Amino acid sequence: MTQSEYNAIAVSVVMPVYNSESYLSDAIRSILDQTHSNFEFIIIDDLSEDASWRIASRFASRDGRIKLFRNPTNLGIVKTRNLGFARTNPEHRYLAIMDSDDISLPRRLERQIAFLEQHPDHGLVGGNTLIIDEDSREISSRRYPSCDREIRRVITRYNPIAQPTAMLRRSVLRQVGAYDERFPRCQDYDLWCRIAARYKLANLDEYTLKYRVSSTQGKTVHLRDSLVYTIQIQREWLFHKGFVNPLNLLTFGLEHCLLWLPEPITLRLFKAITYRRLLQR
Repeated sequence: MTQSEYNAIAVSVVMPVYNSESYLSDAIRSILDQTHSNFEFIIIDDLSEDASWRIASRFASRDGRIKLFRNPTNLGIVKTRNLGFARTNPEHRYLAIMDSDDISLPRRLERQIAFLEQHPDHGLVGGNTLIIDEDSREISSRRYPSCDREIRRVITRYNPIAQPTAMLRRSVLRQVGAYDERFPRCQDYDLWCRIAARYKLANLDEYTLKYRVSSTQGKTVHLRDSLVYTIQIQREWLFHKGFVNPLNLLTFGLEHCLLWLPEPITLRLFKAITYRRLLQR
């Protein structure tokens, strides 16, 4: 495929927004400045109470690739993501997920489109992340398993795809369905498992996104809920023929034990089980 043929491939980027005024401008610019410029950028404000709507509106007035919507009531992030998918151009081949406090690196879309074009048996591709704090300082990084075989080996132990790095085929979403709205947390983990049951998954072995960690993130504020939903999803997929791994059974048992511990200890141990193996400093 020639470069002009790659450039002709259209992608839809979907980003929900809620009270993100401190980081939203950087998140939007990181998409508008992508080396692959043939995209629509669906931004849905979930009735923010800060200046997020005004910030997004200012960008939308200057760049026609942005399609801006605002929910009439606060629907939550899962329903808002699904609304975003529903409002994308049905002719666009790929869907890229973005969060309003993160920063996509400039070649993210270009590299992920190229991968999916070259690997038609893959339903989704993510990538590694640089970890930034509330002041946008890089504090560490996460490297994820890159090939399908490695991802399947760990997928019932921890979530091996960073949600805001994911790009998936529209045809795959049509087959497996969008986010399950029963999961207010960990809905991406459930979706990846459903996709992996039918298609190969991959992560680019390169950094695709600056992922922001803060004290207000869902996994920090709603830790026990995240753990409960993680266990529920793992229970459903633990014995799927493509995912069976004895080590994952042990981890599943340890996570059950965490539910009985005090919250601060649970937080430390859950993060250790889930993320420590991915962190690079």
